[in-house]
Amino acid sequence: MYKAVLLCMILIHISLHNKAQESARQITEMLSAQEQQWNAGNLEKFMEPYWKSDSLMFIGKSGITYGWDKTLANYKKSYPDTAAMGKLKFEIIEMKRLSVLYYHVDMKFLK
Repeated sequence: MYKAVLLCMILIHISLHNKAQESARQITEMLSAQEQQWNAGNLEKFMEPYWKSDSLMFIGKSGITYGWDKTLANYKKSYPDTAAMGKLKFEIIEMKRLSVLYYHVDMKFLK
């Protein structure tokens, strides 16, 4: 019985580990797609992955902005054309799994 329980625990751990790796890969791919959209000058597509809610909190050099629409409007105001946008590259500092559904990703923009 002990061996059966241990085997189940090991299989669950392996399954969760594989799902965590897949989630991390998906996050990295999403960030890469965002880089491409930014570098193409498409702010709407760049913003697509973000939570479309008035509760979205964006922290930037000017402080905190609340709301998806307000964040997009600020981007459009600050970056009216591709020359102002420059080229974007994300650097992931740390990606931490918080739960089965949530990750916390610390990163910085390299321009």
